Amino acid sequence: MEQFDFTKPTPFYDIVLSVEDKKLYCNRALLAIWSPVFETMFKSNFRERDSMEITLPGKSFDDIKELLAVIYPPNRAVVATNVQRLLELADEYQMIELTKRCQAYLMQQRGTIDSLLLAQKYNFDDVIRRCADHLKHNLNLNLLPECGNGDPRLNELSLKTINLLLISRVKHLETVLDSYKRKVTGANEKFRHIKDLPGHNDECDHCSRHETHSIDCYDCMRMVRTIIKKLSEEGFEETD
Repeated sequence: MEQFDFTKPTPFYDIVLSVEDKKLYCNRALLAIWSPVFETMFKSNFRERDSMEITLPGKSFDDIKELLAVIYPPNRAVVATNVQRLLELADEYQMIELTKRCQAYLMQQRGTIDSLLLAQKYNFDDVIRRCADHLKHNLNLNLLPECGNGDPRLNELSLKTINLLLISRVKHLETVLDSYKRKVTGANEKFRHIKDLPGHNDECDHCSRHETHSIDCYDCMRMVRTIIKKLSEEGFEETD
């Protein structure tokens, strides 16, 4: 199905939206289905009820045209380039279903500061949590407003949202540190296990750089690799 050309009259149009001195031809019933604001205009004693043309002051022609393209079949998709504009219009014209579509789109995207700001503005708690879950991996805490050289967009975040970001970030860092701790501990245990094997102590205790072994020393690690290779050739299998 081809997209409507709202700039040209069709046999079924019964209302004209005048935006920035340009005309968009559409249908009252469809506007009323999507928006209780338009429904009230067309049913009440407002002058718009009997008028064939409604002026929308302060609106962008391109934004209203995009809105019509999204609510008219075949229903243009909500995407990154129109989601903010659609949310603003959906909020003003009380288009609940369109708001839900925008929310669903944001839930499918990777969390960003811009998405977080939109979610906060329109109280999308599930999107806020998703953004925080994504941002915990790479959020630079130095960008917070309290740090002086922060990202100006973060000034728009509420304390509740910032706290959620910080909690997510701290929990993530704790998980990363625990993982590194387990890896280092495991490496040390394996090193000591190999070092203490009968007949191989001397080879691990002597290093051209220092007297005791170190996992940060290239020579020590080279000797360990030599021992592992030798053990492998002898048929030794290390068990946990």
